[in-house]
Amino acid sequence: MARKRKSIMFLPGNSFVTRNYLSTPFFEQLVKMKESYNLDVYFAGIESNPVSREIMEKVSLFLSNHDISLISLVSEKGYFRERFFWKIRQDYLHKSSIYRFNDFNSFVTHNRYKDITSNFKDFNNKLLWSTDVWPSYLGFPFPKSKKILEIMKKMLTSKIISGHHSVKKIMNEISPDILFIGDSQTPISFTYAVYALMNKSYVIGNVRTWDHLTKNGPLIPDLSEYWVWNDTMKDEMTKFHNVKSDLIEIVGSPQFDNYFNVKNLNTDSILAEKNISSDENIILFGANRFHRGIGEPSIAKHIAEKIKSSSYSKSNFQLIIRSHPMDQEFEERFKSLKEYSFVKLLKTPNIDDFDPVQYKEDGYLMASLLGKSKMLICGQSTLAIDASCTNTPIINLAFEGQEDVPDLLSVSNRYNVNHYQDLLKTEGTRLVSNFEELDNQILKYLENPSQCFEGRKKIKDKFAGDNKLLSSERIINRLTTILEKLNS
Repeated sequence: MARKRKSIMFLPGNSFVTRNYLSTPFFEQLVKMKESYNLDVYFAGIESNPVSREIMEKVSLFLSNHDISLISLVSEKGYFRERFFWKIRQDYLHKSSIYRFNDFNSFVTHNRYKDITSNFKDFNNKLLWSTDVWPSYLGFPFPKSKKILEIMKKMLTSKIISGHHSVKKIMNEISPDILFIGDSQTPISFTYAVYALMNKSYVIGNVRTWDHLTKNGPLIPDLSEYWVWNDTMKDEMTKFHNVKSDLIEIVGSPQFDNYFNVKNLNTDSILAEKNISSDENIILFGANRFHRGIGEPSIAKHIAEKIKSSSYSKSNFQLIIRSHPMDQEFEERFKSLKEYSFVKLLKTPNIDDFDPVQYKEDGYLMASLLGKSKMLICGQSTLAIDASCTNTPIINLAFEGQEDVPDLLSVSNRYNVNHYQDLLKTEGTRLVSNFEELDNQILKYLENPSQCFEGRKKIKDKFAGDNKLLSSERIINRLTTILEKLNS
């Protein structure tokens, strides 16, 4: 007897999260599962501010080649009442719930934001990021009141506050058997969850990334199950968000699959296409966005001068400086490094020009780079987890090179956040606070690459999660189990 045709809708989240599902091994396995189970698969837009028509057409064509539909996140303008409550939710209610949730739990990350907001006076400073400022009025009155927080959470899950007729229309027409929410803490996710639960869909709430459970406020409550990367996030979800342990699945993240699978990549060939020789000593410098990577050009130039003078070794080196996908000023910031023949500026595909195929190829390139590099040098970044998956030595920068920066906006201050404090405790990376410490650590890793090996293993196991099965496989296995359950 033929199976009844089922449907899955993915609400992937923003471009960063969407990469995890369209540009990793997961997508190929999703296509196979779709064919095996005769599924209808939908992707509900890309969350952004806003996504350009060009990107939507590009992604739509990519998906349609696999008989998968891309639908608009919000296809129609809301009624006046909907726009009114949407504005209240976006500008106050959601932000206030985040502030209150974080204040109630006294997270390190939140206390850092409060410190900046209260004590830093130059709000026009180009190094100040808007998300670092959280005005105290968001917690007025009684910021630690659990009762007020619970009222706000109920409001966020109500049709009056989070309803939208166009989303209701989409959900009623498709009525997916499974709704996968890629980021279960954003306002639009609350809207989709409202109608999915009304339609009796099986709703999966995924946590977008490793820092969000101690930074981005309440989860959508009462979903069918929740997905996290690792045991640490599972503990945070039960402790701070009061989700029952048996509703939480540890599935890892597809973004790490290429790193775990690096031995099966033709790394030499992949690097050669970018004129990178795997026979030379590669130092990978993972640049951050301007406001997070303060002073990085001067630090990279210092390393280049040391290589030029053979201060680290007389061996041949390549210094590969890789851009952050949201850095529009990368080439301008690092242009002085072009004078060194052994330096290569490697531009990551920009997230604003999102292309699933480009990001798939970039995933192979990044895994190949980490697999062949002598070390990774970066600021406060998830790249440290990436490097732990390939057992690549890690140096974390905690200074601004030759830049003079207010303490509250300093690179070292950015480590005062819950998730990175936990990572540093593993001792799998070395935090350097000046040029001398940086040079000494580079020399130590060149002499003994196994230094911090046990700590790197802890980072991998604690944050990237168990890799006995790739995350893509675990996700497909879990979706298959749910489908079989729905079919029974």
